[in-house]
Amino acid sequence: MQATLLPSTSNAVLHEATFAYELDAFRRSLRGQTLVSTSRCIDGLLDLYNVTLDPAARGLIEAALSEVRSTNAVRSEQMLRALFEIDQVALVDHALGKT
Repeated sequence: MQATLLPSTSNAVLHEATFAYELDAFRRSLRGQTLVSTSRCIDGLLDLYNVTLDPAARGLIEAALSEVRSTNAVRSEQMLRALFEIDQVALVDHALGKT
């Protein structure tokens, strides 16, 4: 069963298997890294995909997956930028009451 979307800034307490928890965990794993392995990026993005039902966030996650699948490594800045965009879309959809 999938958890509903919870934007990263809505709760101070993060629980496992929520969008906010997975997003925060993925961001923390990128800290201090210049390059990140493709498999690590794919794992993190799939974790996010599995905990959200939001179609806009899923669309951006799918786009990010497509971008990294054919690479050997990903710049952490690139992945953090993608995560920021995913989070912003999730926040907007949550604020509009779509999810």
